[in-house]
Amino acid sequence: MIRTFPLLLAPLMLAACNQSASEQPSPSDTPAAPVASGASMSDGQSAPIMLDTILPEDLAAEPLGGELGCSFSFSRNDEPLLIAEGVVGSQSQAIGAVKIDGTVMRLTKEGKAGFGDMSDGASFTNGTVNARVEVTGEADPGAAPSESPLKTARLTIARGTRQIVIDGFYACGP
Repeated sequence: MIRTFPLLLAPLMLAACNQSASEQPSPSDTPAAPVASGASMSDGQSAPIMLDTILPEDLAAEPLGGELGCSFSFSRNDEPLLIAEGVVGSQSQAIGAVKIDGTVMRLTKEGKAGFGDMSDGASFTNGTVNARVEVTGEADPGAAPSESPLKTARLTIARGTRQIVIDGFYACGP
């Protein structure tokens, strides 16, 4: 019996190795890792961008201070990779944040509008790091009605000659 046990497992191991690409887990089924799985990076001389999720405790000491906010996440259930908040009806700039190499970096929204136009995407910068969210699709029509519907989007983070592009989900609201 002990000698036949490895022989019984051989067909199972071969079957696992021969799975087609469509049977492999998709990137959205796996949790986001630093630099976020499924991201693509450009060539360049500067250090790679190691993007981390932002946790509530990352902003507890210095909240962003807006009334309403937006966030970009790698998948529907992940912690956000970018958070931004602004004041409704204000011309003051909204503030965003990303976490690179374990350090939270605050970014100012480009343009002079607060929360108002962030739901369609926005660009942020701090002079060193640039972040841009582009909404690539409408809210899921099959999803339950929500004040902050989840839309498909693309996040581009650039620092120096490097950039990272991540497809994910973007939502704005309370």
